[in-house]
Amino acid sequence: MNQFRNTSSKSLGDYLKAQRKARHLSQAELSDGICSQSMISGIEKGNYIPSSLLLAQICHKLQISLNDTVLSDYFEFSNFQSASHKIEQLCNEHRYAELIKFMNNEDILASLDSNDDFQKYYYYYGCATYQLSKQADPALRYLQLALQYTYHTDKKYLSSIELLIISAINLIKVKSSHYTKMDNHNFEIAFASTINQAYVDYSENLNIIFYQYALALFHEEQIKNAIHVLNTGIEWITSKNSTFMIADLYFLLAKCYEKTAKLKNKNEALNNATVLAKVYKQVVNKEL
Repeated sequence: MNQFRNTSSKSLGDYLKAQRKARHLSQAELSDGICSQSMISGIEKGNYIPSSLLLAQICHKLQISLNDTVLSDYFEFSNFQSASHKIEQLCNEHRYAELIKFMNNEDILASLDSNDDFQKYYYYYGCATYQLSKQADPALRYLQLALQYTYHTDKKYLSSIELLIISAINLIKVKSSHYTKMDNHNFEIAFASTINQAYVDYSENLNIIFYQYALALFHEEQIKNAIHVLNTGIEWITSKNSTFMIADLYFLLAKCYEKTAKLKNKNEALNNATVLAKVYKQVVNKEL
């Protein structure tokens, strides 16, 4: 979807029409099992922009793929743009040991001159620390330090990175064996702020909040609530014309339905996850 985000619906329709014709498929053949022929016609004429799932199903049948990234948008340091690009590369490739080593570079530390920069720095550092070691305490120290640079409890509108830090802190607590009881309050703050658009700046990274909240609920065996958060997240992400994290949400949804023995729902969600991951070249996290 990212490669089409800045193009017109007519350009997308022309592209899909060309791909269909190259495979000698009629509109009826392409639409079979996916949607109506009239919808395919509307998409090709530029009269209708398909949802991320419908586009994935069409592309899957046409055997074409679209790109996505591990983290959708990267928070850049104000005085060190090249460092932001390096962090993006290392995060995407899951090279967390190299990321920590890179962030320990004196040039990067010397370039930090604002609360926002320090917040970004310790957010990345905390996330990388946890991904590398799975140890809660050091990761939480960095993340809580990151939050303190700009956050206070009476803020009405939070930034995207503040919401992500709050969500990451709570998920790490839930997944750590020595934190025995989940505190839903901070997750509810992040969740409500996102769906109510009570944030300063929109970022596709906010999609992560739905996944992390639902994953925490999954670990706490609050399966009904997890399903609600996932379905809300899928609807919200789709409304934003986004695909980031949506395959992960569907995969986790399948696991939730498996817990409730709803096999039809499980298979449908798993199929959606598989199609979306293949088309958008997303690597689904299966280590829940």
